[in-house]
Amino acid sequence: MISCHNSGTHSIQCMMEIINTKEEEQVIRQAIQNDILTLSYDSNGTHVIQKIIAIVDEKDREYINSVLMDKILKLIFDANGICVIKKLIHGNEDPNIKKRILSIIEKNCLEIIQNPFGNYIIQHILDEWGPETCKDVTKVIHTNIISLSMQKFSSNVVEKCMDIIDNNTRYAWIQDLFNFSKISSLLKNKYGNFVLQKAIMVMSENEKKEIKDYLLKKISLISNKEKARLKGLINIIH
Repeated sequence: MISCHNSGTHSIQCMMEIINTKEEEQVIRQAIQNDILTLSYDSNGTHVIQKIIAIVDEKDREYINSVLMDKILKLIFDANGICVIKKLIHGNEDPNIKKRILSIIEKNCLEIIQNPFGNYIIQHILDEWGPETCKDVTKVIHTNIISLSMQKFSSNVVEKCMDIIDNNTRYAWIQDLFNFSKISSLLKNKYGNFVLQKAIMVMSENEKKEIKDYLLKKISLISNKEKARLKGLINIIH
């Protein structure tokens, strides 16, 4: 009750910061172990769970980890729950938990990346674990790069990836994004335009020249309306 109160949550969080014995940790466990999910979904209680994850050794909070892992997908899709999962990912060193989290995200990648909250968890694991560890996730993104680039939430992840994937992978993504048969759809779409502009920002000089020459050769094949959009894009490639 106190943890879920606007003021009470701050008192509980302050108390957590001075816990320094196993006996005190046991008192906390007994108090919250039946309400871990309730606290995680609550706008005030979520901060208490996050605080416990941050201060209690991983080996001593398995009772929290197991509950969160059982409901991880629902928590990812919740405005407060996702903050708890991000804290779990950041504070986790157990390779088995990491493997399980990654497996769940990989299996549900398309649903997660298009979700208003879930897209942030994709960005978070890319920051925490790197694109090489998350290569199966980035493969799903590449396979669906055109449709994901034209959506509000998933386009943020595509742009994020552009900054951190290796040069060879990024080059393959650029080739798909600027493919003449696909680029028209992106140019008509606000988010697709943002992705194209991001791709231009991260291109090497050689890639810019290659893409610009390719588009100039193809521009005569499209209608005047589409030509105007493409010319605008070409003009920012310099």
